[in-house]
Amino acid sequence: YTYHSNFMLKIEGTALWGNVDYNSPSGVLNGIPDAMYEIRGLAGYDIPVQSSAITPYFGFGYRYLSDDSSGKTTNLGLKGYLREISYQYMPLGVTGVTKLDNGWAVDGNIEYDIFLRGDVNTHLSDVSPLVPDVTNSQSSGYGVRGSIDISKKYGQFTYVVGIFDRYWNIDRSDDTVFSVRGVGVFTLYEPKNNSNEVGLNFGVRF
Repeated sequence: YTYHSNFMLKIEGTALWGNVDYNSPSGVLNGIPDAMYEIRGLAGYDIPVQSSAITPYFGFGYRYLSDDSSGKTTNLGLKGYLREISYQYMPLGVTGVTKLDNGWAVDGNIEYDIFLRGDVNTHLSDVSPLVPDVTNSQSSGYGVRGSIDISKKYGQFTYVVGIFDRYWNIDRSDDTVFSVRGVGVFTLYEPKNNSNEVGLNFGVRF
């Protein structure tokens, strides 16, 4: 939902889910349920430029990812477990809209996401009740996203088609040391990782 009247206020929500395949030295495991939820609040100010408008903005975002291989076993006989990852970040970006003839318009967006904090909850107890669940903190990284849309207004509705790219690069987490009775002491961390979402966007504005 977006409100524009010189000032811009926007709230966005995203929900994605599906299955992923896993391949590592631990073995192969297909059909792992994955889900991602994100909510963002943004505020900005419209700057008119002839037939265009530029809107710098900032805000706050929260992103949650669930990767649940609990109850599943790799082809090498190793058990899976639930992983939950959450990000808190500050979006800084700019949106530009150019109005064309006959209700057509082109708008683009570029954004840099300042990573504030991340937590990785690894449910190792899914493997064995003797193993504790472990939480690792992430403190550095960044995100970048952008999009280009073409829209056409018909009556009270505006139909939109476009492309988007959303990229995250997160540094290695801190180490968490834990012990397993009768086995020993272990160190767990979330390695440096990145993700990239690229897709097409179809929508209706009203």
